[in-house]
Amino acid sequence: VQFLQQGGDLGATLQRVETPGNLGLTALCSTTWRIYKGSFWVIASLYLTVWMPCNLLVAYVEAQHWIKDDLSASVRLNSWVEALIGVIATGAILHVARSSWNGLRSSYGEALRFGLRKWGVLLRGQILINFATGLGLLLLIIPGILVLVRSVFLPSFLVEEGGSATNGLHSSWHLAKGHFWRLAGFSIIVGVLASLPTFILLAITGLLNVLLEEFAESSPLLDQAWLLDWIAESFGGITFPFATIFFFVFYKALCSQSEVFGSPSPTNAPRLFTKLP
Repeated sequence: VQFLQQGGDLGATLQRVETPGNLGLTALCSTTWRIYKGSFWVIASLYLTVWMPCNLLVAYVEAQHWIKDDLSASVRLNSWVEALIGVIATGAILHVARSSWNGLRSSYGEALRFGLRKWGVLLRGQILINFATGLGLLLLIIPGILVLVRSVFLPSFLVEEGGSATNGLHSSWHLAKGHFWRLAGFSIIVGVLASLPTFILLAITGLLNVLLEEFAESSPLLDQAWLLDWIAESFGGITFPFATIFFFVFYKALCSQSEVFGSPSPTNAPRLFTKLP
């Protein structure tokens, strides 16, 4: 709290982040790391504020077997928790990233308030992505993957430019045109790297659970073993915002290239959706 109070002045200036010189993985990761490292404590605090209660809810529901005990049910539960609540952290973390990009230092409170203000439009955007991706996977699988990859810039657009969820989706779709394989490959690499601490901690907790089942004499202790998974997922997930910031940096780099080469900006891109009356 003392750190946030001392370093949380929104008006404090930092060195402005330079746009990556190219769209290579190394250049994008280097810029992302600079933003992530420079605001680590604020980013980690925002992530834990939102996701510790969410992970607690998910872990409890799974421990009580209120959903089917399989991977697909767990993935669906987590995706809807992300859509309903997790987008608050996404908006707040993107606000910190945008402030750092512009050479400003964002405070914890300012970023969290921004995430709450953007909750509605980010919620609609995430539901739109979930629906479109699910429909595409149900039909032929490949369209669902295409939608999932090319909609990756939607949160960054909504934070940076504003507008509606449908505008954000068609702008992300337009901006990602011609970069599908790059985006797909980077998504896998960055996703694995960001998830690695969680996998390691879950492996450790899994081993502890096995030891508890073998040596614990009291059943109440075994009944509460799911709390270890909750702690592992919460603190291991502190690295997940790196992926969020990575695609914001990618978004800014693509926008910069569009301006340099005279391509249409994402806000003026041809519409893929028409607004219903």
